[in-house]
Amino acid sequence: MNFDDGKAVDLDGRLVNATGYLIDNKGHIVNKNKEIIFNFYEVLFNEPPKIFHFTDFSIEWIKGCLNKDVTKNPFHDDEFDLIGRRINTMGYLVNNEDSVVDQHGKEVFKAEILTKMYGQDAEIPEIFRNGKLRRPLNWSNIKDQAWQVPKALEFSNIKMNAEESKASFDNTNYKTESQLHIPSDLTKKQFTGSIAVTSDNSSRSSIQKKPPSPV
Repeated sequence: MNFDDGKAVDLDGRLVNATGYLIDNKGHIVNKNKEIIFNFYEVLFNEPPKIFHFTDFSIEWIKGCLNKDVTKNPFHDDEFDLIGRRINTMGYLVNNEDSVVDQHGKEVFKAEILTKMYGQDAEIPEIFRNGKLRRPLNWSNIKDQAWQVPKALEFSNIKMNAEESKASFDNTNYKTESQLHIPSDLTKKQFTGSIAVTSDNSSRSSIQKKPPSPV
C-alpha cells in the first residue's frame, strides 16, 4: 500500500481504504470498473459484509411473520410481527440493539450498517436485495415456510375458539332429568318423546302418556 497526497493507493495508483479495498472519492467500496459495490455507510471498520462465490441468501431468513407489507403503513409504527417478535420499519426481525437477526435470533446485519428507511436505520445493504446472490438450494422450502407460521396461527385461533366454545358449553347450567319437575304419576318409561333443555333452562318436550299396560 502506498500513499499519494496523504491518501492510500494500491500499486496501480487506485484509492484503497485502510484494509486494502478499492474505494472512490466518497469512500464507497468499488470494483475494478469503479462500480459501487458497498456504500461507505454499509462498511463497518473498513470491512464490507463478506461475500464469497458460495454465498447464498434469502430475504425470508430475516423477515418477520407478517400478513401485510408494513412498508405500506403510512405511520410505520409496526413494532412486532404476528408472533410477537420485534421488527423494524422494513419488516425485518431485530434484536434489542436494532441489529437485524434471522429466524433463530442470530445477528445477521449490525445496526451500524443499516440505512435509514421510514425514519429508522432499517434497510440492509443492496447486495443482499438486488438478486445477485444465489438463492439457497432449498429455496422452495424457504418460501413455503414463510406461510407455515400464519397457517399455524390460523389453526391455533380456530382451535382456541373451539375450546372456548366447548368450555362455554360445559359451564352452561343444564338440568339433568332428575332435576326436572315430572308429575309423580308419570314414570320415565311412559314418555315416548324426549325432553330437550335450552340454555335458559326452559324445557321443550314432546310428551305423550302411554295408555296403561294391560295387567
